[in-house]
Amino acid sequence: MAKTKVAIVGLGNIGCAVAVAAAAGSDIDLVAGVDIDPGMTGRDLGETCGIGRIGFGVRSDLSEALVAGNPDVVIIATGSRLASVAPVVLEALEHGAHVVSSCEELVWPWEASPAIADEIDTAARRNDSSVLGVGVNPGFVQDLLVVVAAGATRNIKKVRGSRMVDLAERRKPLQAKMGVGLTPSEFEDRRIAGKLGHVGIEQSIQVIAAGLGIELDEVDVEDGPLVAEDDLRAGATLVGAGLVRGMWTRAVGREAGRERVCLDLEMGIGTASEDRIEIDAEPPIAMVLEGGVQGDEATVARMVNAIGQVLDAPAGLLSVIDLPPVPPTK
Repeated sequence: MAKTKVAIVGLGNIGCAVAVAAAAGSDIDLVAGVDIDPGMTGRDLGETCGIGRIGFGVRSDLSEALVAGNPDVVIIATGSRLASVAPVVLEALEHGAHVVSSCEELVWPWEASPAIADEIDTAARRNDSSVLGVGVNPGFVQDLLVVVAAGATRNIKKVRGSRMVDLAERRKPLQAKMGVGLTPSEFEDRRIAGKLGHVGIEQSIQVIAAGLGIELDEVDVEDGPLVAEDDLRAGATLVGAGLVRGMWTRAVGREAGRERVCLDLEMGIGTASEDRIEIDAEPPIAMVLEGGVQGDEATVARMVNAIGQVLDAPAGLLSVIDLPPVPPTK
């Protein structure tokens, strides 16, 4: 059986981890790597990602990489916002490739970005390709897992989910994104400027609503800082008392004025990691994942597992509830 040819766009922590996992598979052939960092251009992709020389260099030009590698699937591990990722998705589609992306807004783009979603869907169908936004949060723990669990219930009244993440165990860029080490006033300035915060909780709300047939009238999202009461240490990082140790986010989806879906996310230094799902239904369901789902490792697994899924999927822009929740067996 021929190997699936895969190109990776974005060779940061997640992109390189995907490359490592993909290279370990017997059914995947890495054929191209793309990153805009000039320091990576020309460097061997394998050496860049720590898996040893594999014989071709990282390119900065996506079109050149697509022509040279002719991939079956393009993995995009770059931005969280659909507007910035969409041009890459569209270019990959025009080269006849399927697309898997960790872009949070691509997990459910139809509410926030309907015009872009329609453009991607049209291009995917025209080129007989499929596009999937996938990850852990959004894309699994606070949405797909909820929908699967709700399949064992009837008469659902309300869904609640909470995700608690200890940022001491996560990479520095994520800590910075959550405002770790800032004063509360610095946090507020950057939050207002759109430079802080988690992207995707609204998408998770929409996935749950679509999966459970709930017609939401509105979705409200709030967030704010978590302030350290005492000095906290995360490795070499010290967060003094009174400084920001992370961030909380809360999203509520309402139908006819009633709360139907409520999601809470807390990411902070010193927060005890845990994922929890509660479904008020017949029968009620309460699930606790002690220690939580490790975000980076699980995101990589979700993306690599999705390679086989998009190859067999119908053409068009898809969501995680359109495909089986587990990867195809080989």
